[in-house]
Amino acid sequence: MGKVLLGIVLGVILVPAAVLVWFQFGKVPVAVADPPFPQEQLLTAVPLHARIDRDLIKTAPIQSDEATTRPARPTGRSPMASASPACHRIRKS
Repeated sequence: MGKVLLGIVLGVILVPAAVLVWFQFGKVPVAVADPPFPQEQLLTAVPLHARIDRDLIKTAPIQSDEATTRPARPTGRSPMASASPACHRIRKS
């Protein structure tokens, strides 16, 4: 039982110490061009998704109905459509 307890204590102490030594003396990726951390996708996915879920707007600020989705002006031919080719010198073919 003593060896198991000693192994757990050493593991709890040595793993963080090894990470600190790696941060202090190792080549830690800090620039955009550097390769990513080992298992970075795995480590960052959980907090990223938690932040997105927390900041997500649950209800839309505007309703999706006919009044908010209709166009501002009626579709069809604009009153300026006949003057546009003359003003911009576009030939009809």
